[in-house]
Amino acid sequence: MKNGLIYLFFLLLSMIACDRISSNKTVDRVDIIKQKIIDEPRSKHTVWKSLSDSVKIELASELSKYYRKQKDSSNFYSWNSQFLYLSQINGNSIETAEAYWDRANFNEYTSHLDSSYFYFIKAFEIFEVFGDQKHTASMLYSAGIVQRNLKDYIGGEVTTIDAIRIYENLNDNRGLYKCYNSLGIIHNNLNNFELSLSYHSIALEKAKEMSDLNLIAASKNNLAVIYREHHDYEESIRLAKEGLQWDSIYQKDRELYARLVDNLAYSQLKLKKKGKEIFDALEEARAIRDSLGDDSGLSVSNIHIGEYHIENGNISRAKAILRDELIHAKKNSSASDLIHALDLLGQIDPENSQKYLQRRIAISDSLIDIERKTQNKFARTQYETNKVIANNEQLASEKKLIIISGVIGLLLVSLIYFLNMQRIRVKKLRLERAQVKSNEDIYQLLISQQNHLEEGRRLEKNRMSKELHDSVLGKLFGIRFLLSSLNGQQGQAIEKQREQYLKDLENTEEEIREISHGLRDNNEVLKTSFYQIIQNFLEERKAIYSFNISLSIETGTFDLNEIPISYKINIFRILQEAIFNVEKYAKATGAKVSINVDKNEKYITLEVEDNGVGFDVDTVKKGIGLTNIKERTQEMRGSFNITSLPSQTIVKIIIPIYYES
Repeated sequence: MKNGLIYLFFLLLSMIACDRISSNKTVDRVDIIKQKIIDEPRSKHTVWKSLSDSVKIELASELSKYYRKQKDSSNFYSWNSQFLYLSQINGNSIETAEAYWDRANFNEYTSHLDSSYFYFIKAFEIFEVFGDQKHTASMLYSAGIVQRNLKDYIGGEVTTIDAIRIYENLNDNRGLYKCYNSLGIIHNNLNNFELSLSYHSIALEKAKEMSDLNLIAASKNNLAVIYREHHDYEESIRLAKEGLQWDSIYQKDRELYARLVDNLAYSQLKLKKKGKEIFDALEEARAIRDSLGDDSGLSVSNIHIGEYHIENGNISRAKAILRDELIHAKKNSSASDLIHALDLLGQIDPENSQKYLQRRIAISDSLIDIERKTQNKFARTQYETNKVIANNEQLASEKKLIIISGVIGLLLVSLIYFLNMQRIRVKKLRLERAQVKSNEDIYQLLISQQNHLEEGRRLEKNRMSKELHDSVLGKLFGIRFLLSSLNGQQGQAIEKQREQYLKDLENTEEEIREISHGLRDNNEVLKTSFYQIIQNFLEERKAIYSFNISLSIETGTFDLNEIPISYKINIFRILQEAIFNVEKYAKATGAKVSINVDKNEKYITLEVEDNGVGFDVDTVKKGIGLTNIKERTQEMRGSFNITSLPSQTIVKIIIPIYYES
């Protein structure tokens, strides 16, 4: 028992290992093809034709993700469309959802927020249908972020709360952290200071529950920003310092480190604190953001350094930095940073303040117009999405009604069909019984005829016995007696007598030969009786059903006519039932019947083979015919076996020959 469990354990390990090896081989192959297409884009069409659908889907997914990270719109949409198309035609809904997810992320990155929201919701619907709660919640969270960026704060809050409900069911603290953090940002934008602090505090608690120092530091930074924006600079400084207490923050998250350093220095600047360390901290944050390519963070650093120079009376340096920021913000389409820089320049450059004001108003109006158009477009997208959801729900209800109606209809049709089949079955059984009765009568006539033939054979034997006794034996006795009387005698007359007696012996031989031939011919006629019954039956079935039936009988010196009548009846009945089954069910074009006796004359083997459709011998219902074959075989103490394959079915009966004992 113990050894068996150990063997089973190692067997499972080997199966898992084989599965992982196979999976790794597929991944390696996809990586190789992916790199080839990236390096040689023209090889795509040649490589693509030789791949299976599953490999194509995985390859399209990998290339879609690759070009999304590379921010390559053309190649991303090409491969993402391929990924989406293949997953849809192969009926793989989860991969379809992943394709929508990729497209949503890319549209969010390219600021096509209405399209991003649409595809997040499309992915959400599929994940929800398949009960994938983690991804369902993730799609809702992402859709809420998009709504927040579109300034649809109420909608974003509702969507994010829906995600929170799912994450709570999953007990997923990381998901809950993200959602509460997003709610904090939403309410900060709505100037709901208390609610914003509450949500960010909950996010901080979730980070502490996970003992995630990175998230704890991030939450400290978020709280520091809120307190700073509400002019509580002391609390902002305290929280920023706490965030920086994580020893590994510089090595593990330089972007977060730069944000904390910048927040700390800027809050100190707002408290009118002096010192070169504030400028050094602002410059350090700016340098890190510049090295990381963090354009939005770089704009914040530029503005904060500009304000530092304003506070310290270095107006010319502040103007230079802020004018550079105008170019940087415009290049990165950062309207809020552009407006902030214009406001500061308007304050420190009175001569050009009117120009800066006009430009600010133009940007503000343009921004309002863009926001209005975007929100209108988003509203239409949301309306259309809700409409699609409503239509889907209606279609689902209709589909449910159709399915129920279909099931009821199918049950009624099945009931009618069942009753009809039962009626046909009863009728068929009656016909079969009548046929069996008719066959019994016919066979009894055949048996009767056979009995008459056997009786004739017996009488013929008696006649031949008498013939041999009365004629041949008498002559032989007489010739032997006469020849013995000539012993010791010589002479011409004696020689003539001997010749005459020898001629009489030749005549007697001829007579014996004629009697022998008569016996042989008669025996052959009698011997064919049971064989002929079988032959006649097969010829009759062949004529009625127009398909070929061959007969092979190999019995050696054994005579089947010698077996008891009960054996003959059972063998004939088994053969009859097997042929009837071939005619009714097999759809065969030919059949072979063989009757053999082994060399030791211990067994009779009957085989009926056809080239029909075959059947499942384990599941097919045993009918009356097969039951009768089995019972008749058991009566003869034999064995019964059926083997069936497409295009071949063999019924085999083996009967022991020990009835004489």
